[in-house]
Amino acid sequence: MSYEFDLGPWSRKVSTTSQAAQLWFDRGLNWTYAFNHEEAVACFRRAAHADAGCAMAWWGVAYAMGPFYNRPWIRYSDAEIAEVLPVCHDAAKVARSRAGGATPAERALIDALANRYRNRHETDREILTAWHRDYADAMRGVYRRHPGDPDIAALYVEAAITCTPRPYGQGVAHAALGDLEEAEAARCVFDEAAAAIPEDAIFASNTVRDMLRVGEAMLDGELEYRKKNHDRAFERLRLAVSRDDALNYTEPWAWMHPPRHALGALLAEQGMYGEAEAVFRADLGYDRSLPRCCQHPDNVWALQGLVECVEQTGDVNELRLLRQRLDFARARADIPIDSACFCRNAAGSPIQPPSAQRRSRASGTKSKGTGAEHRQGGQSEKDAAPNRTTESGHAPSSGWR
Repeated sequence: MSYEFDLGPWSRKVSTTSQAAQLWFDRGLNWTYAFNHEEAVACFRRAAHADAGCAMAWWGVAYAMGPFYNRPWIRYSDAEIAEVLPVCHDAAKVARSRAGGATPAERALIDALANRYRNRHETDREILTAWHRDYADAMRGVYRRHPGDPDIAALYVEAAITCTPRPYGQGVAHAALGDLEEAEAARCVFDEAAAAIPEDAIFASNTVRDMLRVGEAMLDGELEYRKKNHDRAFERLRLAVSRDDALNYTEPWAWMHPPRHALGALLAEQGMYGEAEAVFRADLGYDRSLPRCCQHPDNVWALQGLVECVEQTGDVNELRLLRQRLDFARARADIPIDSACFCRNAAGSPIQPPSAQRRSRASGTKSKGTGAEHRQGGQSEKDAAPNRTTESGHAPSSGWR
């Protein structure tokens, strides 16, 4: 059976008498590990076509069409949920109905996945996310019953880390809004999810625990900052930076929220422009202090922060050039960017395009920050930023860090 892609030799034997179903199942599974879920679904469908009684082929369709680490339910539009959820629910139901001859491990995987799709018509993302957490909890039990199965270990880890970005994001958001009680509660959820992941669990080229330790330090820093413990906050944010720098290079990026942006933005908010400037220069690759894979050239967030700092400490000629670069970066963003990080409470005097600044000076007015940068509707820093490039200078296929 010719196929244009060489996916390597990895195979997981499933309960089927069809060689074609086995081959297409293996291709689908390998594509899920490569994060090409669309092609994975196509392969699992081919497996089900070759053997409609193969329960794991239907499991594959339900699994690969659903949420994963790079795209949890909160990243789905209403129309996408309406399209995807019924297919996932129905495929999971078919898998269970045809699992009579399946192995215990296969039945465990199928039963666990059913937790993620409890009905066809749910639209509330909070409920869908809760269902995914139930699925991750079920996968923890599957892993404990089959500790020597590498596929089950990988599937469990993926389920668990798909849970963690949301508790982390909730914690940072509540902290930025000054809701410390809710932020602490979200931190507890984050800690519980992280603690459930085995120490030796690997995601791409890093241990999952090492990845989440970046978020742990960032969340600590955000909480301490809102408690007015600024020295402690900056200590934890600097730790997040060092942990992020120490992660092994991988695509997609091991940690998606660059800690330098939060550190620099909050340093500037406290008037510590010298250190903030150094942070942003490093992030942009201007001082060559970081290896190429840790730099984010021309990203709008660090440019915004650096311009603010140079306004306070730098020379007019450099400021003119930096503002030009910032204008270009802002033109690629689809929301207004007035601060180096949405966690910032106030941007001071937002930097305007040169034409607006000339008008402002001519009229004798001065604009002021709104203090609402961290509350803008549901869009993350990476959504509004240009792609980070790889060592070779090409944009990575899985998006910006």
